[in-house]
Amino acid sequence: MDTDTMLVQTPEVNGLQLAVSVAGDPDRPTLILLHGWPHSREIYDGVLDELGKRYFTLAFDLPEIGGSRGAPPSAEKKVLADIVISAAEAIGARSMVVAGVDVGGMIAFAAARYHGDRIVGAVPMNTVIPGLHPWADVIANPAIWHFAFHAVPELPELLVTGHQRAYFDFFFDLLAGRHGAVTNEMRQIFTAAYSRPEALEAGFDWYRAFEADAKANAVPASIEVPLLYIRGDADFGLIDDYLEGLRLSEEPARPCDRQLRRVSAYRGTGGIRQGAGGICTEIAHSNAAQRSAVRSADMKTSSSAKALRPAAMACEYSHWRRSNSQFSGRMVQFRVARLIG
Repeated sequence: MDTDTMLVQTPEVNGLQLAVSVAGDPDRPTLILLHGWPHSREIYDGVLDELGKRYFTLAFDLPEIGGSRGAPPSAEKKVLADIVISAAEAIGARSMVVAGVDVGGMIAFAAARYHGDRIVGAVPMNTVIPGLHPWADVIANPAIWHFAFHAVPELPELLVTGHQRAYFDFFFDLLAGRHGAVTNEMRQIFTAAYSRPEALEAGFDWYRAFEADAKANAVPASIEVPLLYIRGDADFGLIDDYLEGLRLSEEPARPCDRQLRRVSAYRGTGGIRQGAGGICTEIAHSNAAQRSAVRSADMKTSSSAKALRPAAMACEYSHWRRSNSQFSGRMVQFRVARLIG
């Protein structure tokens, strides 16, 4: 992101101040970007200006992280979704799509499930949704030991305080799809974002709320807004397992139009445009080294296309920024799920 033109606002919601990096015209549809653990809003700096050419783009620090101040009443993801949406509304956002990676993806799902009347789409990326398959398998996996450790009261803060950089580096080195993808500069930014005791506690509280999140999400519900679920091929697990969990989360009595489309993505910059008679998602990439184009098949109905269109926006982010998350630096395969109630 061009720091010379970066706009950072701190809207206030119920006594909380949320730092948000802003790009684009507020009269355009809004794309909300949420980080995970142990990230901050700066994870999106590399794509914010480009996304701002098309959308009113908002990258938030979650409560108490980075530049945000004030503890939320709960770390449950439906509460955090309400806080973020309210903050976006306070600065004039409309036609909102909520996209997030890791914990941010859990919040994006919660936005669709519990606040669907306030948004037009949600994009969970590289995450598992508490209470939805394969949640039980994930939390039982010894390789995901930190879910349980972070949920222990007070102990993580005691052991990690003063060692944030070393502790975070362990996860960046383990999970990055490409060695060196998470730069030293970015690691320093993330470390600083959790340097305050309140910030470190807030991040661990997200894990402590997983049990309540899982209990609430396990009850089938009708989700009226489109969901776009994305995983990179350097991440763990088969995407079909996660899609099955999303399908089963719906009320059994509601028919649901579901389709799977495979999208190939390359590194580079790009844009998205819609084709006639359906949704045609084309990401046209170009840089000095390579040019490519990615297209997904047209969906069947123009009404469905209109509903899915905003959610498709996050494809841009995910392939651009994958080098700083669990994406590989080579060609990756995405499966795109359309789940419309």
